[in-house]
Amino acid sequence: MKAVMSLATTLFVILWFSAVVPAQEEKQPGQGPLASRFNKADTDGDGKLSPEEFRAKGTFKEVDADGDGYVTFEEFKSHIQKKTDVVPEKPQETSDDSAQTVKYMDLRYAETEGVDKALQSLDIYAPNKASDCPVLVFIHGGGWVGGDKGGRTDFGLQIPRYFTSKGYVVVSINYRLSPAAKHPAHVEDVAKALAWLHNRVEEYGGDSEKIFLVGHSAGAQLACLVATDDRRLKAEGKDLAIIRGVISLDTAAHDLEPPAGWTAPVSEESEACFEKAFGTSLDVLRDASPYRHVARGKGIPTFMLVYAQTTPPGRPWKEMRDHSMGELLRSVGVRAEAYEAPFRTHTSILSEFGRPTDPVTKTAVEFMTSILEGRSADPEFGTTRTLSLEGDSPADVAAKTADAQVKNDEASAHRLIKLLDKDGDNKISKEEATGDWAKIFPHLDKDKDGFVTVEEQSLGGEK
Repeated sequence: MKAVMSLATTLFVILWFSAVVPAQEEKQPGQGPLASRFNKADTDGDGKLSPEEFRAKGTFKEVDADGDGYVTFEEFKSHIQKKTDVVPEKPQETSDDSAQTVKYMDLRYAETEGVDKALQSLDIYAPNKASDCPVLVFIHGGGWVGGDKGGRTDFGLQIPRYFTSKGYVVVSINYRLSPAAKHPAHVEDVAKALAWLHNRVEEYGGDSEKIFLVGHSAGAQLACLVATDDRRLKAEGKDLAIIRGVISLDTAAHDLEPPAGWTAPVSEESEACFEKAFGTSLDVLRDASPYRHVARGKGIPTFMLVYAQTTPPGRPWKEMRDHSMGELLRSVGVRAEAYEAPFRTHTSILSEFGRPTDPVTKTAVEFMTSILEGRSADPEFGTTRTLSLEGDSPADVAAKTADAQVKNDEASAHRLIKLLDKDGDNKISKEEATGDWAKIFPHLDKDKDGFVTVEEQSLGGEK
């Protein structure tokens, strides 16, 4: 048991001080990354750490070898070298000169037996020569069954490029996926990634006290859940205070339990994803619902909730959920801002995020900046605000909303085909249309050939 505790102690200290380099490079404070961390903790500049300056409180006596009540740089270095022969290597980095960004790819934040290492890894994008930058952690969507930290092919260019240009370290994380993994595996991985970052992000130029989360779709549910269900971070030795703010981009999963009397689901596609990720138990659905974990006195961070234009019944569901989530957060003393983006679809709210002219992006930057600067919330944030594109007239907004609706229908059709198409022929046969889809199959099969194509599904919602 003592050996296990000693090893745990050593690993904790290693994570706090980040990368360890060979002894000959760490001869005195001020040289090398380990010394840099030491100097940063040494707030009074006396060349030693008092118990108040030493973050790993439980290990102070062990590291203080001579028992004089202070930890010197040599004592810390000696402790590390004495306890382990493993010297972590600096992660391989690549530079994007055009974007002035340094990339650290496929960093493992956890190891679970039988799980592909890629599912528990993350990528970091940092401004060149970054130091003490705020950190934006992106959690991808994909219905808990798909998606990847690389996202779209332009992810490495668009979102990191924009936010690193604004002085942020950007992190994109993977997590275990359904149906192989069920709740709470997804949010447990998010918590593990956040704990890893809180311990290590200073090594990559970030400030561990300025971590923000942004999630899209299923990723937004996970961002909101890890920021309200404090059990997940507590299991990793952390608390909700390590999260400064949450940006939720268009999720229908703030509350997974349909309200009494609600007859229209989010969508059949979404229900199928819900079942794969959470099953059908009401207790599990409630446990996976961020809404159900909101309570006063938990230290829940500030929220920004955004929902996009979608086809009914999805839109009223999301509008109601975002409105209810915002109201509930405010009722327990948490600052929560809610926005509608009528010119965006569920897909385009992500594909446009990170573009300099995108109103959602600009609002997100202002949201984080206001928190970092300690500004209080605008009293008008008690209601949902509607975002608009610069220079748009009401007619422009209506036209762009209609165009966005068409694109959303097409994207939804492709996702549905992918979900139900078992034989890979890019269409749904009557046999493949199970459950409620079997009931409406005759309506969707416009040409009555026994198959539903993408084109037919895109028209399925017309009335």
